[in-house]
Amino acid sequence: MLAGLSFLLAGLATRLNVAGEVLTAPITQFASRMPARGLGGQFALSALLGVAWAPCTGPALGAGLGLAAQTGKATQAAFVMAALARGVASPLLALSLATRSAIPALRRRLAKTGGWGRPIAGAVLARIGIAMLTGLDRQAKAAMTAALPKGWVALITRF
Repeated sequence: MLAGLSFLLAGLATRLNVAGEVLTAPITQFASRMPARGLGGQFALSALLGVAWAPCTGPALGAGLGLAAQTGKATQAAFVMAALARGVASPLLALSLATRSAIPALRRRLAKTGGWGRPIAGAVLARIGIAMLTGLDRQAKAAMTAALPKGWVALITRF
């Protein structure tokens, strides 16, 4: 809700940006000292990305570690973990290579749509926040789940 309101209220957005800059200043300073090129720079950037991505990787890493532990041999466990690392890194590498040249054009396009898109995004985010506070999101989820074919629900909830 706060994000949505910040999109709708310029003064609030400014204050949140200043607060965010103060909180992230040490990370920004650290990142600015990292070399951008070469193996060392790429390693440091990946390590920084790993810290930001850590909450999302817990289940995948836990599954990989579980599989590696079941092998019973260090060399087999290393191969399992290497396969996991390759699997995780491949989409990130493909995405970075595919979007590298598209980022400037995307930035220009987003700047043009910011005038009308920002208030719309703000209203959507604020409404989602209100729905979460009032429990309407759970009611909507239940209604949408009830509308799905039973086979789809079984497939989705199996995982």
